[in-house]
Amino acid sequence: MIVTVPNPWLEALLASAALLTQLGPAAAEDVMVILGMLLLAGTTLADVLRNGLVRMLAPAPATAESQISLACGQVVLSAVAADRHGEPVPAPHLQPSDVWRLAVADLAVGGISVLSQAAG
Repeated sequence: MIVTVPNPWLEALLASAALLTQLGPAAAEDVMVILGMLLLAGTTLADVLRNGLVRMLAPAPATAESQISLACGQVVLSAVAADRHGEPVPAPHLQPSDVWRLAVADLAVGGISVLSQAAG
């Protein structure tokens, strides 16, 4: 699976164990599990979900068509799903085997977005 992080601040956070630990030890561990599973579990989102450590959340009513939320513990990672050619996957929660790429849009800990915390 290909994972990208278009936001430079969020990319730096996800790449730094020290910064992740500032979110709290349990949150840092949950983030590392999600990222580890995304990078190591296989080529599609279905492969990632197969082991059960990461779960997919049902989309909220106003969610963009190709957005997906993945959770582990108290952490929810939001991303835009794409297929192997980089094209958006509509309703990725219904077709995880079509999702080969994720562009991480946000990370929430305990229901609070880290991007909104950084901005405010």
